Amino acid sequence: MMSEFEIKRAEKLKREALKNSANHDLIRVPVFERVYMKDGELYGEFPGNPIPRKLSDYAASVNNNEKD
Repeated sequence: MMSEFEIKRAEKLKREALKNSANHDLIRVPVFERVYMKDGELYGEFPGNPIPRKLSDYAASVNNNEKD
């Protein structure tokens, strides 16, 4: 359960993101039904599609030097 402070903070961040949509990139997060490791590599399967896919293909690059 979130405290009142956390709820207000989340609402404020949401409002700011909607105002400054040019400053924020939307990302899509894949939802895997099954995740497993094979030969030291993580694989996942989407619901209804049993084809194994590498999770590294769906990982976003992270740049810690970039300021928001």
